[in-house]
Amino acid sequence: MSKLRIRNVRLSSKDNRSYRERCAYHATLRRIESGEREADTRRHVTAWAEQVACRIIAQQHEQDRRNIISWEELTVYGHYARKYKETDGIFKLDQGSMLLEVKASTSPASIRKGRKQLNENLSLLDQTRDRFSGMLVLFDCSQLSPEFAAPAQGTVEHLKNSGEYGIVQGLDWALDPGRFSKWLWLVDAQGVEQIISRYGPPAEIEAVSTSEDSRF
Repeated sequence: MSKLRIRNVRLSSKDNRSYRERCAYHATLRRIESGEREADTRRHVTAWAEQVACRIIAQQHEQDRRNIISWEELTVYGHYARKYKETDGIFKLDQGSMLLEVKASTSPASIRKGRKQLNENLSLLDQTRDRFSGMLVLFDCSQLSPEFAAPAQGTVEHLKNSGEYGIVQGLDWALDPGRFSKWLWLVDAQGVEQIISRYGPPAEIEAVSTSEDSRF
């Protein structure tokens, strides 16, 4: 009988020793390969979008601190290697849990990547005993940085009309967990401005603004 390609899928927290060691190893490699790097505004805005999305959802649903997916995957050498994926968030629902995938752009490339990542992670989690749904979160952060492409309205409308997702928009909404297996949360530029007014701007954007103001 042939071996399963993937086995022993489970959730773990960031304090998992093997995961921390793996992160430290790859962080060292990145420092060696890239050297000194300038501040990455795109990365800071994306991290901010993930944090505020989790903060808003946590007002309704308990966040699961086990946001790392780990599994064993069969290698070309015939043995299993432990692998890890850090998710953007996992929340406990009345029935099962919900996996979050957050993008700070509504460009076609971001949408394609977000859909792919959400589907791949849900496929992994299907091998656990728990029931999972998913939410793709799309923030239009194009006004925060020129590094983010302008929103692709046609692509967004196609996604909304596909029937694949339950749609929620803006900041004030509630889920009907049993109705859909996947959700799409859309936050347009005006919604992003409302989030900034409530929770503050991305740290890097705030730091740059402060630095520029100090010159006058």
